[in-house]
Amino acid sequence: DGSDGVEATVVAEPTVPATAIPPALWPELLGLDPTGAAGALVWQAAADAETLAGITRRVHESGADEGDRRAAENHLGLAASWGVFDPDGIDAGDLLGGEATVLDLSAYPEAPAAAVTAAVSRALYRARAAAGNDGNHGGPTGRLPWLFVDEAHAFFDSVASAALCRIVTRGRGPGTSLVAATQRPHALPEVARSQADLLVAHRLTAEPDVEALAAAAPTYLDESLRDRLPATRGCVVVVDDATESVHGVGVRRRDTPHRGGGPRASDVAGRDRADGGTDGEPTAPSH
Repeated sequence: DGSDGVEATVVAEPTVPATAIPPALWPELLGLDPTGAAGALVWQAAADAETLAGITRRVHESGADEGDRRAAENHLGLAASWGVFDPDGIDAGDLLGGEATVLDLSAYPEAPAAAVTAAVSRALYRARAAAGNDGNHGGPTGRLPWLFVDEAHAFFDSVASAALCRIVTRGRGPGTSLVAATQRPHALPEVARSQADLLVAHRLTAEPDVEALAAAAPTYLDESLRDRLPATRGCVVVVDDATESVHGVGVRRRDTPHRGGGPRASDVAGRDRADGGTDGEPTAPSH
């Protein structure tokens, strides 16, 4: 279309400062009971230190019961193995330039991925809130941030939940927006479904997902959202709360090398047989 597109930076395995996680969330992040001795020990240490190494040192020097201290240190050691905490990790200033920033969390297990999502969500909201409090709505942030979260249901069920819900419920004022993409809308919290300004729903086949969206449908719909959901691929229903309108939209077909499919073992086996096998090894049977 003649457009130069949008500049983007991809950050593989991003890191965040340990201080980006509130002390009260550290026990949950590590899988500890916050009311238990080890969890409370980590909570207090996180409140008194600014780095993961500092938290670990505080625990070690705490004089707590040896068993509780060892349990806390073991969990903190696991967090250190994630490689996700760095005093020079990503902050709001790194995300609010003129380009899009893609944080690739695919190499992380659930807990460190949630830690990055929580940290980024809190940083963006706080940066915009500070800009508004200064009376400068353009603000030092330079732009109004949009946070896109794929597989959002996993992050709403983690230590990132409170930060994401705060953007959903209070982000409009400071100008922080969230796009939550998921194939399991029923797994999102009710507040995320009901307070969405714009709902884009593709074809759904699972009854819990259909029920969840139908329950969140606004009152101005002249018919059931269930009846408006598309039955074919490539179509979506768009519910726009700003204009109180509903639209059916067809997505333009795009040709891709994989044509929307995924790799199959039978395809690979078939190619190997056609080539006479690989390095003389027998090929896998095709089923």
